[in-house]
Amino acid sequence: MIFCPFCGRDVRRPCCPIALPRPANDNDPGLEPLFVAPDDRLRCAAAFQALAAKTKALSLSRHKTLRRFVDTVVDFEGIVLWPGGMPFDRSEKTVLATFGDDPDCKWVGAFMQFAETEPKQRPQWRVVPRLRLIDLAFRIDERRRSNGFLPSAPSGSR
Repeated sequence: MIFCPFCGRDVRRPCCPIALPRPANDNDPGLEPLFVAPDDRLRCAAAFQALAAKTKALSLSRHKTLRRFVDTVVDFEGIVLWPGGMPFDRSEKTVLATFGDDPDCKWVGAFMQFAETEPKQRPQWRVVPRLRLIDLAFRIDERRRSNGFLPSAPSGSR
């Protein structure tokens, strides 16, 4: 059987160009690898706005929001792979470098404004790595909730 790495269904034709066989440890959903979303899905205006809405719904400051994303991605103990099956680098240095030199986290604040304002164009290619990490952080949180583990409140949010 071939399982689509994105939706997990048994498919004859995968949802993406590359279908990988399901790992041998498929009896434990906590051990299944997470696949990074493909760039074309992240560049969809609807997906961009949905990520902005989820981010704004966290009701955290810009700094705490960014810290939550970084901590979620870096501290995840599971396996994260690119769509082709290569390991995804989740080191803190790499994740922080993706958001660049923005000490005031202005990009995060501007991004959250798209929760209420529809984007006029697709996201630019230069923001795709940031969207990839935000999407990955939310999918890690969803996996933790589905496995019965609720992530603790971010430090300093009380």
